[in-house]
Amino acid sequence: MVFFACERTSVSDKRVYKLSNFDNLLEINYTPTQRFDIKHTLFSDMGAWHAYTVPENSEYYGGFSGPMMASLFGEWISPCFAQWSLWEDGKRFDWNMAVRRVSYLPGSITQYYVIRGIEVEQKLLFTDKRSSMIRTVITNSGKVNRKLSFQLEGVLWSSENKITSPSAGVVNVTIPKHNATLLQRVTPLPNKTKVVSKDSSYVMRWDACDIAPKGSVVLDIEHQYCFKTDNETLSNSDFVTAEKANTSRWQGYLDHYFQSTAPLLNDSRYARVAAKAIVTMVTNYRSEAGDLKHPGTFPSLSYHGFYGFWSWDSWKHAVAYAYFAPEMAKNNLRSMFDYQDRHGMVADCIYMNAKENNWRDTKPPLASWAVVKIFEATKDSAFVREILPKLERYHQWWYDNRDHDKNGLCEYGSTDGSRIAAAWESGMDNAVRFDHAKMIKNNEVAWSLDQESVDLNSYLYYDACMIQKLHHSIGDSISGIKDNQESLKKMIQNKMFGDEHGFFFDIDMYKKTRIETMGPEGWIPLWTKVATKEQARSIVRNVMDTCRFNTFVPFPTLDASHPKFNPLEGYWRGPVWLDQAYFAIKGMRNYGYNKEANRMTCKILDHCQGLLQQSPIHENYHPITGEGLNAIGFSWSSAHLLMMLREE
Repeated sequence: MVFFACERTSVSDKRVYKLSNFDNLLEINYTPTQRFDIKHTLFSDMGAWHAYTVPENSEYYGGFSGPMMASLFGEWISPCFAQWSLWEDGKRFDWNMAVRRVSYLPGSITQYYVIRGIEVEQKLLFTDKRSSMIRTVITNSGKVNRKLSFQLEGVLWSSENKITSPSAGVVNVTIPKHNATLLQRVTPLPNKTKVVSKDSSYVMRWDACDIAPKGSVVLDIEHQYCFKTDNETLSNSDFVTAEKANTSRWQGYLDHYFQSTAPLLNDSRYARVAAKAIVTMVTNYRSEAGDLKHPGTFPSLSYHGFYGFWSWDSWKHAVAYAYFAPEMAKNNLRSMFDYQDRHGMVADCIYMNAKENNWRDTKPPLASWAVVKIFEATKDSAFVREILPKLERYHQWWYDNRDHDKNGLCEYGSTDGSRIAAAWESGMDNAVRFDHAKMIKNNEVAWSLDQESVDLNSYLYYDACMIQKLHHSIGDSISGIKDNQESLKKMIQNKMFGDEHGFFFDIDMYKKTRIETMGPEGWIPLWTKVATKEQARSIVRNVMDTCRFNTFVPFPTLDASHPKFNPLEGYWRGPVWLDQAYFAIKGMRNYGYNKEANRMTCKILDHCQGLLQQSPIHENYHPITGEGLNAIGFSWSSAHLLMMLREE
């Protein structure tokens, strides 16, 4: 693929990239062939619960694929619910004969057609958290008058959904399973309209009108995808005003992010990776709806199993949003803490239907790190005061419910005693280090694995440091946390580090021995600054070993020489997860290993398949081949790419 240098200017010490520098970061051409086929790059924005693509099948030219409904699960309402056709002298234009071009800029997608002396431009953008608009401009590029008529049509895929009360320019669709409605409104109406409708399809026809040479007809379609539980009344949007606001908002995202002086962002290839990551995160952002009281972020809009908000995903997302959209960062925190229970626990994940929330486990405590990053970006002390008591309750919850022998070292666990939920709590679901772990009961609502995990306790140390920092940021006094924090640091250093291997390990609670499986948990003490300088030197030596972690794409989630290393089937037994890669890179920087960190960062950017092309950002990557694995359009992968690029 040929890369074009980004147009870039310097304003004092800041970079300025224009939206036009980032055309077609992702391949957006796709026509769904089944209702639930969502494993492709999708276009959404402003927290809306619907999405689109550009049709690759010429049968649906003249419109956009969709919309796709993203509420309970991903489902296409139609392969193309709003398709324009043009007619002249009673004959329909054949879109197959058109010259066509597609432009996908951050915040909008546009199709351009040239056919029989007529130019057609169709631009789609979102106007608020429930609404999108499509502007179609039909221009006579010839020298003689043209008399054209227009037709708009669409068909529903599911018989459960119904078109109700169609009228001139307006179509309503009821969607019972999603507890939602879709309103389609066409403005302005060119002239007299004829509507033919059934329960599952409609056709709107307009009488012919004259278009003078170089003259144009402008037609707007507004889609409002709303839920019956919505209380707000949505007003009609003006496309020109909405387009200006859209451009300003997206340029603002870029301006905020690229104000960094990090050298990698001077490379246009890596700048495009950053822009792709921002687009991915904004695409996955959802507004409040149903039982979700604040906006948050899906791990992926393109995977059915990820239609909710997860806690440690949300903490990571918030850190990245702080770079370019701090209010979105705050909402990711609020959405999860809305469901903090009276004991201080935060649910693993939450959904539109709160009955589906997962209270069997929580996730590693990284929320205070995110709040510190938000404060650094905004200096918003009111937000710190709002969230700090919740952070402290969450921190204490671990010691009340996940320290079985009360020795100050915590374990991952579950609320229902299940082994699988305890492994989920670590975030590393099937990591080899848990293969022989068993459950032990702490109290009536808390069980632990019978091993003390080095990453968890390192996170708790760092969590205490961040809480302390937040107190200082708002001028509060601090008590009772510093001594515990230093004691914990010493225990991790002295008990969990294996000198013979030069790595940190979990501890078997009963045998008092280290569980000597080498994975990302062993380098987390670098990121949290728990390790001594000597321990850091040994860890970096292991990390840079090409037989262990310095693979084609570095930082696999299991030592590559381990017999259970299996990237294709292993999930957490070999694939490279970019959050863990970031923790290693940042950890090396913490101890002065910048040269090594830079080398590993570039290996990730250059070797993760598709990062430098139009391919989506994946959930994880094969460490030997670089192949993208599992879900596409993944939020925390995007978040950590933004961190790597900004902090280099």
